[in-house]
Amino acid sequence: MKRTLLILLVCLCSACSPAISSPTASPSIPPGNYSATKLYQLTAELLTATALSPKNDATVNAIVSTKYAMGTAMAETMTAIPTLTLTATIPPLSPKCMAHDLQASFTGTNGATQSITFGVSVTNVKGSPCFLPLWPQAVLVDASGNALDIQYSFIGHDNLPYDAHATLGLPVDKTAYFGFQWGNWCMPAVVAGVFVRVSLPGDGDRLNIPTGLTAGGVCNASSSPSWVGVFPFTLP
Repeated sequence: MKRTLLILLVCLCSACSPAISSPTASPSIPPGNYSATKLYQLTAELLTATALSPKNDATVNAIVSTKYAMGTAMAETMTAIPTLTLTATIPPLSPKCMAHDLQASFTGTNGATQSITFGVSVTNVKGSPCFLPLWPQAVLVDASGNALDIQYSFIGHDNLPYDAHATLGLPVDKTAYFGFQWGNWCMPAVVAGVFVRVSLPGDGDRLNIPTGLTAGGVCNASSSPSWVGVFPFTLP
């Protein structure tokens, strides 16, 4: 009897034990259950990411075209000549600058192809804004106030032609500058030095600025007059 029960127990254990799979066998997933697997989820996420992102060549083209456009815009900005604003931001009803409103000084000289350049600065010490003529009415004189024998012209450019009525606003405590280019000086040295005489709006209102210069640029044509080009006032 015991032997019979032992045999039955062995048979029952053999029937209930799981089968050992072959190490080379791969489990197969029924098609109906594929959507429930992690592999399916990963595939779906990959397809979604691919759909949202452009292909590599499209991405490269987009980057290149964007950088090219930015580079072009930058190049145009760098090469473009800015338009000079003639009037600084000051009240439009501010008065014209008078000689007693300004502290003037000579700013020094430089060489420029057998001519010399030099400048003058004016600072607004009035305590309130005022307007300067954009193109200074300035000549070179000797210590006695006699004008030197010079032909004058204004030096502008396409964006800033000469305009006798143009003005430049000068805020309080700000400094404006203008300059000269002087060439072909064939006369004797100016013994007591050259002065810049700036005429301002108002009857007889002038600035007289000593320069320490006694002559202009190199004499290239003794039969031709000396010449001076006058630059407009600018704000730094």
